[in-house]
Amino acid sequence: MFKAKLTHANSNVDAVRNRVLIKADNDLLVRFEAKLRGVNCPVHGTSPEIRLSKEKSGYSVELVNDCCLKFTALCAEKLKS
Repeated sequence: MFKAKLTHANSNVDAVRNRVLIKADNDLLVRFEAKLRGVNCPVHGTSPEIRLSKEKSGYSVELVNDCCLKFTALCAEKLKS
């Protein structure tokens, strides 16, 4: 868990807010990667590589190495579960 100790003299609210947001992004990415652990493309043997993209309503997950439609569908199914 992320903990921050702030004092009045040296607090930088924007820096702390950014660190909290980065930690939340990383935690979310780790959860998605855990769901995809052990998944491989049945045709090409590719392992999924993902990245998060921020949107107004939250995040979207982008499959960086979508080698074929079967692989994309398999990854999407695992992420939904």
